[in-house]
Amino acid sequence: MLIDAGLPECGPKLVQYLEMLEVRKLDYAVGTHMHIDHIGGYPDVINYIDIDKAIVPNFIDYDTSIAKKFLASLENKKIPIEIVKKGDTFKLGEYVDIEVLAPEWDIVIPEGTIPEKSAGFVNNHSLVLKMTYGENSFLFTADIYWEREDILVAEQKEKLKVDVLKVPHHGSHTSSSINFVNTVEPEIAIITSLSPNKDVYNRYKRVGSNIFITGLDGNLLIVSDGENIEVIQEHERSIKGYYE
Repeated sequence: MLIDAGLPECGPKLVQYLEMLEVRKLDYAVGTHMHIDHIGGYPDVINYIDIDKAIVPNFIDYDTSIAKKFLASLENKKIPIEIVKKGDTFKLGEYVDIEVLAPEWDIVIPEGTIPEKSAGFVNNHSLVLKMTYGENSFLFTADIYWEREDILVAEQKEKLKVDVLKVPHHGSHTSSSINFVNTVEPEIAIITSLSPNKDVYNRYKRVGSNIFITGLDGNLLIVSDGENIEVIQEHERSIKGYYE
């Protein structure tokens, strides 16, 4: 399963990584939401590798050139699209379970809101996935803001405490509320950013998370056998500042 594909320029590099990891087929290609930094690299991936199914939230009617290119690439390769919602579950192989925690099926666009011009609205309707493999659990939160975090904590608190968290919205101030961080309390927090917000960083530090930052640690390979988790950094962090 591949969750998102970065900006368009990430596509060729992502293809290279899949080759290095000897991934020759994808069961699922997940597009958490239609922003360019999450689906932009997918056309290259779709043209490179066999994919059984694409998974997206109920929000594919999104009028941007990159969204159209993404959907056209899937159509050209005759890859079926499955729209999923909160409560849906599926398996990855025999031992890995995936549960969709958000969004709901009925995404209501408020009057006066234009999704293509409202980053917050689209981000708050990103797919949130929980993955469980043996005793290990992982939470992929895409770009959700505090508003969606509050809903998750209120409705599904017992499901949020995990070993590994992909920190919401690249460690931005829009996300990782104190309530959310204290609820999830991840052992490992992965921030896909060069310079995450200092307050956000400190919230994870206070709950004892081992924090990794892709912009400083390079690409991260997280290996699980269902009992133990190992994080392998591409290189040692050379810039520290307050990210000690």
